[in-house]
Amino acid sequence: MTRTGSSYDIWSLPTLLLWLVFFGVGLVPEEVMLFLGRTSHSFTVLPERARLVVTLVLSAYLALFVYRKCREASVSEAEAQAQGFRIGSLGLLAFLPFELPVLRSAMDIPVPWMRYMVLTVGLLKIVTWLYLMLLFVRYYGLGYTRVFVNALSVLPGAPRADVEVGESQTNPESAEAKMEPAADQRSNPARTGH
Repeated sequence: MTRTGSSYDIWSLPTLLLWLVFFGVGLVPEEVMLFLGRTSHSFTVLPERARLVVTLVLSAYLALFVYRKCREASVSEAEAQAQGFRIGSLGLLAFLPFELPVLRSAMDIPVPWMRYMVLTVGLLKIVTWLYLMLLFVRYYGLGYTRVFVNALSVLPGAPRADVEVGESQTNPESAEAKMEPAADQRSNPARTGH
């Protein structure tokens, strides 16, 4: 991974702090909507399901941000879109409206499969949130400019830039040359021994 230049960017720390606020809102979106509902009368008319709006907006913004950073790192359009989609999808899980205090009382749930589901979703949310936050700490705090390009994801997508492209993908003539003997064998059964 490449680092930014040796000069310190004065805006890195304030930007990282702003992203930490962004991630703080994403960690507890329901509490943020309840707080906004108590302080502003315009949010009191929103139904309970509107709390998903915070999750969707934060995930979409995260996907767009990762897409733009991948394009700045000279990644192809398709790969940048795929990486933005992957990280945005992880954002859906990381910013899921899930009340974290439920994890403390999860062991009191009498139905085992339901208890395991609550624990799994809660722990996946926390792990994904930490992973995404660490990407931003590495980008702004440590200066790794290709952190979003090289970010791992469990979701499938376009081929990655760090994976070597095979000869048949780079040279279409070599792929055609490999297919020609098979075509000759089908047209001339005597060659194949059939």
